[in-house]
Amino acid sequence: MRFINRTGPNPLEQGAAGCACHGIVQDSQDIVTQTVRRSQEALNLTETAIGSAQALDWQGQAGEAFRAALGRAAESARGQEGLLEGTAAAASRARS
Repeated sequence: MRFINRTGPNPLEQGAAGCACHGIVQDSQDIVTQTVRRSQEALNLTETAIGSAQALDWQGQAGEAFRAALGRAAESARGQEGLLEGTAAAASRARS
């Protein structure tokens, strides 16, 4: 396949080192990795807060509703961990 040079040198003919996309991809991977790390930290804090709140001595219907809501929040947070691990793994694979 032959490219016609209309605007300047062909980046495919220059080699990969001349392509700005590599730096952009690296920056994007770094952002994803940082976001995953911060999200995991937030989930850890959420888990700690839920654990503390569950230790409260709430009684009656309000207490039952409160514990049920905490249980749903904890389950949702645990569901996010797998998604974050998958995202981190994808970003890591893209680096190689």
